[in-house]
Amino acid sequence: MQCLINVYALIKLQIFHIRRIFGTIDISDDYGPFRPVSKNMRSIDLFSSRSHVFCSNSISTTKYTWWSFIFKFIWEQFHRGANVFFLLMALLQQIPNASPTGRYTTLLPLSFILLLTAIKELIEDIARWKQDHAMNSKTCVAFDSCSSKIKWRDIKVGHIISLFPGQEVPADVLVLWTANGTPCQITTANIDGETNIKERRPPPSVLISSKKIPIKLQVRCDLPNKSIYSFSGFMVVNTDDKLTLGPENICLRGCSIAKSSCALVGLVVYTGPETKIALNSGNPVMKRSKLEIVANTQIFYLFCLLFLMSIVGTFVSLTFSQPNFRVSWYIPDDGRSSSTNVVLTFITFFILFNNMPVSLLFNVELTRAIQAYFINNDLKLYDSNSDIRAHARTSNLNEELGRIRYIFTDKTGTLTINKLQFRKVAFLNSFDEVHVLDHTPSDPSLDSEFNLHMLLVIMSSCHTVIKTLEGYSAESPDELALVEGAEAFGYSFLGRSTDTTNDYIEYSHLCAKKKMVCFGVVPFTSTRKRMSMIVGFENGNYYLLCKGADEVLKPLLRNEIHSNLNREILSFSNEGLRVLLCAYRKLTLSEITAVQGDLKNLEIDLVPVGVTGVEDELQPGAKQVIEDLRSANINVWMLTGDKAEMAEQVARSVGLVPDSSSIYKPSAIYLGIKLHENSGLLVQGDEIDELLSSKTFFNNALKFSSVIGCRLTPKQKADVVLALTTASGNEITLAVGDGANDVAMIQAANVGVGICGREGLQATLASDYSLPNFSGLSRLLLVHGAWNYVRISKVIHYCFFKNILLYFVNFIYQFYAGFSGTTPFEKWSLTFYNMIFTFFPVILIGCFDRQTDDTNKLSLQKQYHCYQKGLLFNTRVFWTNILRCLFYSSVITFTCIGIFLQDSIQVSSIHVDGMFCFGSVVMATAIIIANIKVLLFVDIWNSPLLVSVFSGIAIYFTWLTFISFWELSPVLPTIFANGTGLFANLLPSFVYFLTVFLALPGFCIFIEFVFKCDLIPNLFAIYRNMRLCHSKHTDVF
Repeated sequence: MQCLINVYALIKLQIFHIRRIFGTIDISDDYGPFRPVSKNMRSIDLFSSRSHVFCSNSISTTKYTWWSFIFKFIWEQFHRGANVFFLLMALLQQIPNASPTGRYTTLLPLSFILLLTAIKELIEDIARWKQDHAMNSKTCVAFDSCSSKIKWRDIKVGHIISLFPGQEVPADVLVLWTANGTPCQITTANIDGETNIKERRPPPSVLISSKKIPIKLQVRCDLPNKSIYSFSGFMVVNTDDKLTLGPENICLRGCSIAKSSCALVGLVVYTGPETKIALNSGNPVMKRSKLEIVANTQIFYLFCLLFLMSIVGTFVSLTFSQPNFRVSWYIPDDGRSSSTNVVLTFITFFILFNNMPVSLLFNVELTRAIQAYFINNDLKLYDSNSDIRAHARTSNLNEELGRIRYIFTDKTGTLTINKLQFRKVAFLNSFDEVHVLDHTPSDPSLDSEFNLHMLLVIMSSCHTVIKTLEGYSAESPDELALVEGAEAFGYSFLGRSTDTTNDYIEYSHLCAKKKMVCFGVVPFTSTRKRMSMIVGFENGNYYLLCKGADEVLKPLLRNEIHSNLNREILSFSNEGLRVLLCAYRKLTLSEITAVQGDLKNLEIDLVPVGVTGVEDELQPGAKQVIEDLRSANINVWMLTGDKAEMAEQVARSVGLVPDSSSIYKPSAIYLGIKLHENSGLLVQGDEIDELLSSKTFFNNALKFSSVIGCRLTPKQKADVVLALTTASGNEITLAVGDGANDVAMIQAANVGVGICGREGLQATLASDYSLPNFSGLSRLLLVHGAWNYVRISKVIHYCFFKNILLYFVNFIYQFYAGFSGTTPFEKWSLTFYNMIFTFFPVILIGCFDRQTDDTNKLSLQKQYHCYQKGLLFNTRVFWTNILRCLFYSSVITFTCIGIFLQDSIQVSSIHVDGMFCFGSVVMATAIIIANIKVLLFVDIWNSPLLVSVFSGIAIYFTWLTFISFWELSPVLPTIFANGTGLFANLLPSFVYFLTVFLALPGFCIFIEFVFKCDLIPNLFAIYRNMRLCHSKHTDVF
């Protein structure tokens, strides 16, 4: 029975992995076929005979496996409407007597495009597999009765492993033992981007030696989840006493043991895809560009036009063929029923009139990938100090960067460097007088002030800073600045220690070492905006120490804050300092035990002791970036959680609102006050919810050059971005931030940019593009964004131009062929038209074309105005391009019909069908025009572009010569029957060369030149001015 259970378990596990590979389950919601004992907790019984199957520790970031590649690749590619359409077209061409263009004119190009895409996918996936293999093959020490090295992929939940200084953590590990009984130190840069040292310790009372395993060990903990900052559960070791587990007891996969740390022994609780770093490695929110939406709309209109043309062709064909099928020998009478004849005739014309470029999707994707490569490797976006490059996490929005109208930016860490410097403190003395100090007081009487003492104790102890050999390591730059500030006043933080019962915080004052018992910590969060700690002094007194934002702590105070201290808070904010209010509450031991670990209940009746002020410097170049963006007609809104006074001061410092301009409040909108130029609007968090529902507010807020939102929560930031994105219609928004509180805002905007700052990688991981600093934003938008928008627009225009230029000939030709559904083109030439003859110039357009050099800042800013309005690609421009193309196609067709369809070419002894001679002339002309047009279409010429243009023409004539003489050989098989003798008969004709190389290309290119130089609009302007001048002279006389 047990054997059957194990077999069943393995089968279910394989099914689970198969479903995960194909993406039909969410790993964050379903943790495998074997649920833990408890519905809401994971159970690990180290020495229990009952076994539970958990997932492997092997990590796979590949999209495919060796056996799923074909199936998943096909599934992925044919989820795209364009590929489905071309597949349908290829299948219709396989119907006997239905396709006038042959069976392979769509199938071969589609297969070629899919092959190139598959090769690209394979190369990328093989690189990912190599990285995964190297990671899974690393080793660590695991032991039962003896130590042995095992590979990471063989680690299982319940294994006990040893980790040493400098070693990377292979799974999520619960710390059981540390050398010397001191906390181990880890770095979490690979998880959250924070470079500071953090401490992890075993639960209290756990005495486990690195060589001795406990007899009984049971762990109950959370189910696998994405939260990297939370972990809870309990553990039983050899006894029935439950030991509480928390985030300070777990080392996550991706962390590294600091080189200055001690070794540790830990229990593996989560492995592989269930580790927190794996659960957080999902793809960002997928977004679509506005240009892509417009292009898809035009494609739908073209499809409707194709459908209508096919119906017209079917009707005319059946109307013409019914009375004439006995007279016209070229219309077959195959005995088909009328209904079958209608369907097959419709399919014939649907295939014949199809003008959708089969290579469009591939060309756009390849162009975007190359553009992303340029962004990633731009040395001007590289920060040598942090060794961080710009990174395009998605290429789908490259062109959106060139059309941004509104930018929403965070303040701290984005506009400022988030490297804080302590400036001063303010406290109340025993006479309720405020003293402001920036260094150790010279007045000895102040040393005895209790409030000053408590303020400096809070600064030096109420934090998560770690003391290292090199100095201090802090999760928050605020805390580091306060600890260094306290040290300047003689209160030095010495570190933390622990024994079997308590945790201690050690500090020194006037060279005297002090030690406090720490009963618990309520950590700082973006929602709470405060941190509290319960401590016991050596004199037997117990206190709750608290620091946080003043507007959060004021409601928790025992009495209303003194006006003198409140005045200093306002003064600090006006100076641009970040303000924290410090307070305490005296407790009894019974009060501490009564709350049963829920220390938040003690955060009441606080007594304020003073405030601290720290200064955050502006990002280098931030003011110049704001100036460049404003010159490019981009409005910048600043959304922050800081106080209004601080936000206003930074807004003026960075140039969002000039010093000569005013900053209004929302009431000014409704009072109808006349706005000054470059004026700003200041909105508070407590009024934003009401304003978001007002259309009047948004319509008038858009008139301000900048809007400053202060005291905003992360959700309110996202609500503002989402509301403006919806209200502004076609305007494109961008959000930029550097911290976890900016993630919602980044995902709500059309484009999200993450700054790799000091607050971790959360913003970067949620963004579409990441930058090492704010100063790179102007280059990302004004250079890369503008170039990408121009290039993608031209790629789409050109793909449709070259296709319609050739394929519309089929429609005109039907009037001369009696709508018989025949095509004048040689089928293999038609197949290679998109694959070879006109393939390479479009790629080079997407790679190298640009209207302005990146050093011409003024020109870039002026052109950005046009790009914001979408002037290069919209419905009017698209159909203007299509109509111009239809005109060229008509000129080519009627000219060639008049010359070459009337037997004007001498035919040699080889019989050549005149229809294919005509088709050959048309195709040669179309290829020359399509390639030469590129030279007028682009704004910059280079050697690769010139080579691709003329090589495409040369390859076609080489191909035409090849197929012309292929069938003359009695040995070679009959493949190119329609091309036999084509070039041999056209070669002696002077009219052929005059038409193909000079007359038709010259005429069409001249018209393109006129449009390129805006000669027609200029002629109209000249004519209009002449009329005005004439009317003025007439009026005079």
